[in-house]
Amino acid sequence: MTAGRTKAMFPRRYSRWVLVFFLVASFWLVKKLVDIYNSLPPLYSQYHWQEMALPQHSENLPYPDDDSRKFLWMSDHVRGYGAGWGNVLQEHFMDGYLAYVSKRSLVFNNYTWHTGLLPYSHWKTNIIPSRIPLSTIISGPLAGGPFPPGSDAPRAVMKDYFDTICPETLVLDHEALSSRLPSNYTAGMLVDTWVELLDSTPERCVEIKKVVFDIDLVMGSERLLDVMPGFFESPIVKEFRWSPLIEDILHQNLVQFAPDNLPHPSGNDPYPIIEGLLVMHIRRGDFERHCKGLAERNMSFTAFNQIEGIIDRFTVPPRGLKGHLTNEGMRAYQRACYPTMHDIVRRVGEIASESEGKLKNIYIMTNGKREWIHRLQEALVAAGHWDSIASSRDLELNDEQRYVAQAGDMLIGQRADVFIGNGFSSLSANVAMLRMAKNLGGERTRYWL
Repeated sequence: MTAGRTKAMFPRRYSRWVLVFFLVASFWLVKKLVDIYNSLPPLYSQYHWQEMALPQHSENLPYPDDDSRKFLWMSDHVRGYGAGWGNVLQEHFMDGYLAYVSKRSLVFNNYTWHTGLLPYSHWKTNIIPSRIPLSTIISGPLAGGPFPPGSDAPRAVMKDYFDTICPETLVLDHEALSSRLPSNYTAGMLVDTWVELLDSTPERCVEIKKVVFDIDLVMGSERLLDVMPGFFESPIVKEFRWSPLIEDILHQNLVQFAPDNLPHPSGNDPYPIIEGLLVMHIRRGDFERHCKGLAERNMSFTAFNQIEGIIDRFTVPPRGLKGHLTNEGMRAYQRACYPTMHDIVRRVGEIASESEGKLKNIYIMTNGKREWIHRLQEALVAAGHWDSIASSRDLELNDEQRYVAQAGDMLIGQRADVFIGNGFSSLSANVAMLRMAKNLGGERTRYWL
């Protein structure tokens, strides 16, 4: 009997500890899951629903947004993975212009990093949103905003609505069209040819396969530039705006890089220049490998970085024996594409001296590590007199802004008194284009050389 009671007591005694263990483990697991959930990036669902609620997502509107409007969907548009926001925005500008001059409604989609089913992707060791609604970053006609009164261009619609209204599309292949053009065709020739074709196409729902404004036009070529006069005068550029979320990045961080007496935005100039502010764009990390690849392919500045009025020009270095790039040629690419700290301090000194003392504050757009940025700040202070030097790493951002912060950098660069860009970067290219649209060329939009 005693032995039987002893055997029965062991399970009861240990069952209490087992129960306690499972309760503690369950509590820990729930807490970890809550912590993981709270650390996940936002999905920006409210912006998606706001896009869905745009008034043009209806067939019961007056001209030009009535049921007679035609649509243009660029199905192979650039995605974020392997390209980045600068490439996506650059192409979206040009696609928007083509839709505008062809009087078709541009179909826009999310800023897409990954097209899979999962809402999250990863970049290096970071979890990021797979898709971000376009209106999170920009506003204006490119994100479904209205055109100016009297315009006969239909407003842009989101892809979800297009799929509803256009279950079937006429698919046109860009490569088939471009193959009929001269090998050195310009963007002006390309746009004219597409407009002629789209004007003669009665189908309402048109999908273009392959990228129209491809890398051969926008990278290292001046062939894009003949459309710039019409492009700059179009509402695509004139009515372009950053989203309120992005504008708030600048406003809430002004104290770090700007004086108190700032000009107030107006309807005519929503993004006035911040006097005395020098903004420089410095790429680090994997861009070093990219720069070496550009050198091997004899590439020049991207098209937007060669707009007429920009005075800094990159001359592709001549090749040495057997067609190899000389050490001097490689250094020319390094100075322009991946400048050393010495190169940066030297160039800043040159441009600051040309400004005759009007530049007081520095903002550094960069993906560099904090330690490297700190050493650069020390070098700049030692070489000149600056009231403040801040960088992308210093920005105070909320959870939604953190994953679109590069657009905040672009807005700060757009409003700089003087901007020093990377001529091989699409991010710098968009900043330069928006500045040149305001005639901020000459000594105010510069490059590493």
